[in-house]
Amino acid sequence: PAGARKESIPISSLIELFAPIDPSYKRYYTNKTEIACLKRMRDQYGDKLEDVIRLLPEIIMQPYAPRITTPYQLETGMGKLKAFIGQQKDKKNQHGLFCKNNKWRNVQNNRRRKKRNYRKNWYGLFSFL
Repeated sequence: PAGARKESIPISSLIELFAPIDPSYKRYYTNKTEIACLKRMRDQYGDKLEDVIRLLPEIIMQPYAPRITTPYQLETGMGKLKAFIGQQKDKKNQHGLFCKNNKWRNVQNNRRRKKRNYRKNWYGLFSFL
């Protein structure tokens, strides 16, 4: 795209963004394939790439989300990631249109909050990774 700047973000800072996703992210510094993927995506997406990588830990924890943990997987799975995010937006819109009973919606939201809180506590057990 015309708005993407080629040298906006150093590759080393993009590699560091993979630290929460992949504990062995430091091996990307010597992997030519991973570096080339990051350069191509940086040229194509510009500053938006940094935002996508920062959101990956939240996205890949959702059910049925594509499991993207490396720059190569991000480049080859960008279409899958876009489709998944589009489906999530459609689900939110669908619930907004068809849930007319606010009481029912509140009960469902409370159940979801309890599940999320449980998951957060459960995932906290594995924070050493």
